[in-house]
Amino acid sequence: MIASGAIYECQRVLDEGFWDYTMPSSKIIGAQELVLYLQNLKSLKDAILEAKIKTHQFAKRQRTWFRKNMKNWKTIEITNSTTFDKSLLNLI
Repeated sequence: MIASGAIYECQRVLDEGFWDYTMPSSKIIGAQELVLYLQNLKSLKDAILEAKIKTHQFAKRQRTWFRKNMKNWKTIEITNSTTFDKSLLNLI
């Protein structure tokens, strides 16, 4: 995230006056932490650590959701388009 330019992106959003804590785009994992870092309210080390923790928590929520909601999902074999088409037709 950091190596891919997240700090630069957050800085541009701040500089252009588009940062708004109430907008869904401001709730992206890591964005809030980096903005606080750019505003000198948090160290970069703490911002990265908090982003990692939030990423881990989000992944855990996803795993829980999948475990609960995907029990009856069917697996479709996709080795080529013909196999996929036949598998899909069998489910319908």
